[in-house]
Amino acid sequence: MLLCVGVAHRDIKAENVLVDPATMRVVLIDFGLATVDAKLSEATVDSRFRGTPIYMAPDVLKRKSPYRVVSSDIYSLGVLFWTMLLGQQPFKVSLPTRNPGSKGVPT
Repeated sequence: MLLCVGVAHRDIKAENVLVDPATMRVVLIDFGLATVDAKLSEATVDSRFRGTPIYMAPDVLKRKSPYRVVSSDIYSLGVLFWTMLLGQQPFKVSLPTRNPGSKGVPT
């Protein structure tokens, strides 16, 4: 797993997974939000909101917990597997509204 070598993808979702139907080889793509840190651990926290909301833990979306890089990637994998197995996402996401004077920061 990428996390073992210090790479956190930070946007694991169905759109970033390719499958070769001839070989059934699975490839993870789009490392645009990825971070590389040789000391990556469960304690690694990022203050920036990263990823696709439907694949993020509800406590992170509600800003009740810090964005923990490792557990967020693992949670995203769980949502991806749930969606693959059941054909629907595990919950609906309501994003915070934006205050017009907040310069794009959710309120």
